[in-house]
Amino acid sequence: MDAADALWKELRTMNSNIPVGRRTLAEHMDSGDYSYKMRGGETVTMTDEEVRMIRGACGLREMMSLRLPIFIGTDVSGDGAWSVDGRAEAKVISEILGKPRFKEDRVRFHNPDLRRLMNVLPNAVFVIFTP
Repeated sequence: MDAADALWKELRTMNSNIPVGRRTLAEHMDSGDYSYKMRGGETVTMTDEEVRMIRGACGLREMMSLRLPIFIGTDVSGDGAWSVDGRAEAKVISEILGKPRFKEDRVRFHNPDLRRLMNVLPNAVFVIFTP
């Protein structure tokens, strides 16, 4: 196995238990069910406070398109940053963290911001690892 194969295998392992069947914020709010399933079968439930915070950071358009949990990915630019992609997702995370968006569909941040985000939205964000 070469280095590239080993890297892909490790990434698959790290991302093996990701959320599946993500629904929009509007769907969660309409149903009153703030839970989602993980690939391994576990159920995670977002708190009312998490949902209210996200709802307060977005408009109607974002409510209809924002899928939860929000995926936080490793930023591939090489400087140890994290990023959130997607117009609605970037808007919400930018608002919550008070970080500017340099592109309409992407917000970048570093470890202190990730810790803060994981503290305020522990069940509504999910870290995925990308090459």
